[in-house]
Amino acid sequence: MKETNAEGGGRLPPLRGLVTFEMAARLGSFTKAAEGLGLTQPAVSHQIRRLEQHLGRPLFRRDHRGIALTEAGAALFVAVQRGLTGIGEAVREIRGTTAQRVVTIAADVAFSGLWLVPRLAEIKALLPTVELRIITSQWTQNINEIGADLGVLFGDGAWFGTRAELLVPEYAFPVCAPSLLKDGRKFTLEELQRLPLLHLEMPSPVKGASEPWFKWESWFAAAGLPYRPAQPGLSFNNYNFTIQAAIAGQGIALGWRPLVEQILLAGQLVPCADKACSSARGYHLLLPGRGVPGPEVQRFIAWLKTAMAKSPPVPTEGN
Repeated sequence: MKETNAEGGGRLPPLRGLVTFEMAARLGSFTKAAEGLGLTQPAVSHQIRRLEQHLGRPLFRRDHRGIALTEAGAALFVAVQRGLTGIGEAVREIRGTTAQRVVTIAADVAFSGLWLVPRLAEIKALLPTVELRIITSQWTQNINEIGADLGVLFGDGAWFGTRAELLVPEYAFPVCAPSLLKDGRKFTLEELQRLPLLHLEMPSPVKGASEPWFKWESWFAAAGLPYRPAQPGLSFNNYNFTIQAAIAGQGIALGWRPLVEQILLAGQLVPCADKACSSARGYHLLLPGRGVPGPEVQRFIAWLKTAMAKSPPVPTEGN
């Protein structure tokens, strides 16, 4: 019998360890993997060590800058991604044969709360016999892993293992409570910097992204003005909280199309400057890497594209 130093010999590693490894490799961080899996960082490190012992090879290089895949780790990452994709497809096919069809949508918290939930009645009318599941997370790009039929994610669309289609590009413009505008007159860009600004500070949902979306500094740069705020602002790690603070009159927030659409229509917030900035990022429709969506999913996708296309125009100079 051939000897081996690997703990597991020819046996397959535990599935839990492979899932933990895949998330750590994809996110480039044991800490972020722990957050995504609901584990502690030491628990993730322990599972990775057990997997490395099982295989008899190091899967990550560890240094003061973080972690990086070894050659063996990179090969395993590709194989695990392929396997999880196949499992996800099998799960979707099995669900499609059950008596009650379930459509699972993965989306970030802001899109789910500000755009999707206000339209649930419309979705139920479209799919009256379908049970709808909404999974909210900032880390939704691996829809194969969580068994979602589709996802809606903000970014550049370059996500491994999925098919991405742009739904609406990034447009961001200043918004505030109507009470902050005197006589309805909008602020100039210079005046904005003398007002309290509300900041969204949270990690990117996409590994390696330098800036996930506009921040005030990059927004002013895109508008052609140096960023020189005159007073302290407020920072949040949740866009819904940022918007609630703006509604409460606590400062100026960046409003993203189409997230603030319903809030603008309700008059809770108003555009407060004649400037909107855009980027190559945007909200994308994500589908599994392979396979054809079922009829209910296709109906939802058609509705989603139509609804997103109806998003009202953003304010521009001269409006």
